[in-house]
Amino acid sequence: MRWLLLRLITEISRHSGHADIVSESLDGRTAFELVALERGESWV
Repeated sequence: MRWLLLRLITEISRHSGHADIVSESLDGRTAFELVALERGESWV
């Protein structure tokens, strides 16, 4: 059971990193820019 949970966590983290890369390449914005936009701050 421990091995299974560790494997799931590893796979999920790997794929979320891939999703960030795809998202940034599609819209050209990084996660930092999107968070600043959500908070109403300027990102420079």
